[in-house]
Amino acid sequence: MTKKITNHIKEARKSAGYSKEELSQKLKVNVALIDLWESGVCSLSIKNVIQLSDILKMSCHKLLISDTENLLNLENLSTEQRTTVIKLYRSLKKEGSH
Repeated sequence: MTKKITNHIKEARKSAGYSKEELSQKLKVNVALIDLWESGVCSLSIKNVIQLSDILKMSCHKLLISDTENLLNLENLSTEQRTTVIKLYRSLKKEGSH
């Protein structure tokens, strides 16, 4: 993930009032995984993006693409994961245009 996206995820967590520990408990993951996401060492799975957007009460699109970042790096995803992300993005884009 790009540094801008990882910073955006970190800021979204903080804005929602969650510590890393609290968020890890809600997601049922180890707090070290939150550190890896926020440092950009590890990418979020589609499942984690959806869960995180639900917990932080923001769309997946808004969570992953900040106002200053319009690109999402799909390089490390499988073809199936890329297709899922693209479908999700298009769906969210349609919702936002209404």
